[in-house]
Amino acid sequence: SPVLAALFEKEWLYVRRNPAQFYGLIAPLAMVFLFAGRLGSFARTGFIFPAAVAYSVLGIAALAYNVLGLDANGVQFYFMAPISIRSVMLAKNLFSFSITALQLALVYAVVTFTSQPPPILIAISTVCWVVFACLVNATVGNMRSIIAPKKIDPSKISRKQASQLSAMMCI
Repeated sequence: SPVLAALFEKEWLYVRRNPAQFYGLIAPLAMVFLFAGRLGSFARTGFIFPAAVAYSVLGIAALAYNVLGLDANGVQFYFMAPISIRSVMLAKNLFSFSITALQLALVYAVVTFTSQPPPILIAISTVCWVVFACLVNATVGNMRSIIAPKKIDPSKISRKQASQLSAMMCI
């Protein structure tokens, strides 16, 4: 639908305009490329692929857990716009699933290029794990985002942010 396409495009603009988040998607691939061929017997067993996938999905999972976080103060426009919140959440989840699928395919290509292709059973079980992890993360993240959203400041995403309780204890 046009609404989903527009929301999907907006999510892509958020990723593209935020260098820290874009770097967070590219850096795990570079690390997998550097270390996949150098792990010796661990790479020959085929378990480098699940380890590399788990490492590369960590950054996406953190952002998918708080799907309304990057909208920050603009989240109220979703509630005033003539679209359903279901469409908004569906577009955000589809975007995170597509980014995860792209990461999975790129990690498979990098591991295959640097060492050897993983055994088919390990590759299938890794894909099943990623699908399960993404669905659970999206379910919990959607509920958490609607019940208690937390604003994410893209300019401070690389710095560790102090919690509100520690800020109050400093006063």
